[in-house]
Amino acid sequence: MEDICDKKSRKRNFSATEVEILTEEVGSNSDALFSSFSSCITNNRKKKIWEDILTKINANNTEVRTVPQLKKKWQDLRAAAKKKEVTRRKESVRTGGGGPPTQLTTVEQKIVSLIPPCQIEGIA
Repeated sequence: MEDICDKKSRKRNFSATEVEILTEEVGSNSDALFSSFSSCITNNRKKKIWEDILTKINANNTEVRTVPQLKKKWQDLRAAAKKKEVTRRKESVRTGGGGPPTQLTTVEQKIVSLIPPCQIEGIA
């Protein structure tokens, strides 16, 4: 019985506004967040940027998030958008019948624009 009471409650899903703020902020700071370390870009600077994004998201929400949750959500969003874009491109060059390929949402388009083209198309 003690195990049931000690369980953590699951947090709510990210709302549309949280996802939009996350993509906007990561997009505007993508050069610093995803570049290699150098004399001007350090790990502390990257942590500071993630914490700034966290404060903006927590200011608009009743659910308190953490930096690891934001990073995980960003990875999940990026993977889902990349997968959808790859399948959309495959369907557009496919022969035969069928309906038109699904279109990306505006958030997914922003995420795909941040992904380097070689990661979507592959290296020729």
